[in-house]
Amino acid sequence: MLWCHGRSPKDPAGSRLFVLRLVLLGLGVTAFGFFSATGLHGQGWTADLQAGQASYETAPLDSRSTNAILGVRHQVDRRFFQTAVAAPLSSGDLFWGVVSMGDRLAFRKGIVELGLDAAGLFHVHRDPGVEGMGVGGRGEFLPVLSLSAGVLVTEVRSGVSLYRGEIAGERWSRDLHVSDVNVFLPLGPQARVGGELRHLRTADEAYTFLGSSASSALGRGGVWGSVGTWISGLSDDAPSLGWSAGGSLGMAPGTDLWLTVRREPFDPVFLGAARTNWGVGVSHRLGRARTPPPAVGAEYRSGGTTVLRLPLGEASRPPSVAGDFSQWGALPMHRFGTHWRIELDLAPGVYHFAFLHSDGTWFVPEHTPNRREDGMGGWVAVLIVPGDSADRPDPGAGGE
Repeated sequence: MLWCHGRSPKDPAGSRLFVLRLVLLGLGVTAFGFFSATGLHGQGWTADLQAGQASYETAPLDSRSTNAILGVRHQVDRRFFQTAVAAPLSSGDLFWGVVSMGDRLAFRKGIVELGLDAAGLFHVHRDPGVEGMGVGGRGEFLPVLSLSAGVLVTEVRSGVSLYRGEIAGERWSRDLHVSDVNVFLPLGPQARVGGELRHLRTADEAYTFLGSSASSALGRGGVWGSVGTWISGLSDDAPSLGWSAGGSLGMAPGTDLWLTVRREPFDPVFLGAARTNWGVGVSHRLGRARTPPPAVGAEYRSGGTTVLRLPLGEASRPPSVAGDFSQWGALPMHRFGTHWRIELDLAPGVYHFAFLHSDGTWFVPEHTPNRREDGMGGWVAVLIVPGDSADRPDPGAGGE
């Protein structure tokens, strides 16, 4: 997520109001679509309570503050919503609140996806050393081209990021052209690595960032990390290397304890100094119990055809399936009625498989028949294709 700022007192009020209204309109439209699709009482909501030291920079502020933060978030594929309020832990710290949301509007054909990543953010903050509340809004609009080659996903985006804000009667703005290339490579159902090349440009400035990241589930928890550097645009004495690391541990069903540490280099966007941030917190997944969704189904037909079915509610965009039968290469699924579906020509035998979201994340729904641990902290499903029709289970049984 990119926050852009820079003082620009000559910006007309009309331009500032236009962009703020655009951001708020985008937030409203995205919220309507988001809540329509997920439901306020649906699963997937998470509450976070954390404490830590983080940078919070909106011109003309450049502050680091220690806060207690309460937040709520929801994410389904690329559609997200999050809000948080931070209370200062000492008299010199900031109070701030933020609401952000976004979505990817896309059309997919085979291995190609074309669309638009749209995101909006609105924030308020109060600094003890500045009179009055500060407010700001950001809109980011990035057309995207995504290509899938097996389990490897490559995305190219290029668009604009617009920021407007005000505090104590001073207004500022920052408009940037943003281009990036992201590569995601799953290493199994619960692990993946990624790489990023990002370029930021204004009429007078240009910066390029190169980074990588990795994450993996481990037993009841997980670990993640990233490292990257600005490879052009900074002066020779400006710190350019940044990194982050963190881990989580499941303490109870639906509740995780986590810790993260982040080293931020000099930031050419915010013009902020290098610093180290940290946070420790607990997350709890919300939502009342619900009736289990329809299980993943397997239908066996004459001639050796096996049909795998996945309920539409398990993936908001066309998923893929990979397994022993494809040497773990991703095979796209297509919508058919109330399910995603794929037909496979399989010989009798036992097969292991898992599904992939459109962003390359592996998953196996909880109510999938014969769902088992894969020995690496993740899950796979077992599909048994019988030798003749007399031995075949009823459609939808999936296997035993």
